[in-house]
Amino acid sequence: MHHLNELLHSAITEGSRKTYQRAWTTYVDFASEFCESHASLLPVSVNNLALFISYLSARKFASSSISTYVSALSYVHKLAHFPDPTKHFLVQKILAAHSKLYSMSDVRLPITRGVLHRLVLALNHTNSSAYQRLLFQTMFLVAFYGFFRVGELTAKGANLKPLVQIQNLHFRFKDNCVTAATILIADYKHNSSRRPFSRLRVVGFCS
Repeated sequence: MHHLNELLHSAITEGSRKTYQRAWTTYVDFASEFCESHASLLPVSVNNLALFISYLSARKFASSSISTYVSALSYVHKLAHFPDPTKHFLVQKILAAHSKLYSMSDVRLPITRGVLHRLVLALNHTNSSAYQRLLFQTMFLVAFYGFFRVGELTAKGANLKPLVQIQNLHFRFKDNCVTAATILIADYKHNSSRRPFSRLRVVGFCS
């Protein structure tokens, strides 16, 4: 049983586990307030799931967030060997209607090379510390040219595990000059094999 729990624990990423736990906690709070007291938490009825989606919509949850919460409930049902109510026709139609009704066009511009260079130059007017400007410039350039996710370079809380660390950076030398840099990524999303991944970028320090 312990080994089985470890396998199930490793089936999804730590970020997904936290999101799924938050989704389930939100549903439990919803059920305790709005559902009949004698109703069991599992399996979730189609009617209660439809009301839960409406509840999330009323709380101004984005369509993508609602879909994630519904996926979390689906995952719980599959683990418990219960029929999956999230696949019901009514639930799918409600999700589609919410997405169509509340979807907003993304007005954010993509970060092109030109936009990137303007951002880097703008740092000279936003921060008085040359050291911090250099740090931000390096982060912008590495993120853009290395195709990094935001969560691989920055942290919101105390969890620093997914971040690229100084020991993950290795330089290649030729005639005492740096010719390239290798960044080893040990923890990244969808890394089911648990094997590190390296990205090589020629930096051209030597002529």
